[in-house]
Amino acid sequence: MIKINPANSIIIRTSWVYSSFGANFVKTMLRLGREKESLGVIFDQVGTPTYAKDLAQTILEIIPKIQNSKLSIYHYSNEGAISWYDFAKEIMKMAKTSL
Repeated sequence: MIKINPANSIIIRTSWVYSSFGANFVKTMLRLGREKESLGVIFDQVGTPTYAKDLAQTILEIIPKIQNSKLSIYHYSNEGAISWYDFAKEIMKMAKTSL
C-alpha cells in the first residue's frame, strides 16, 4: 500500500470505531440487547474502542501539519484495552440492559 500512495499523504490506523452513526459494535450490541434474551460475545480478543468524534478531531489536527515528501503512517485510538465481551458488558450496563 505504501508504494501506491503519493507524496504528502498519510495513513491513519485505528481500531474498533464506534459512534451513533453507521454500523458498529456498540449499535449492534444495543440492538441485539433489545431483540434477544441473551448474547454470546467472545472474550479472547482485546482491542481499544475508538470514538469516531475523537478520531475525527485528531484527523483535523493532523491534516494541517502534513508537510512530508513521503507517506506518513499514524496510529490513533482512545486509551485503554478491553475484550469484546467486557466491552459488550459495559455497553449493556450503560444502557441498563443485561447481557
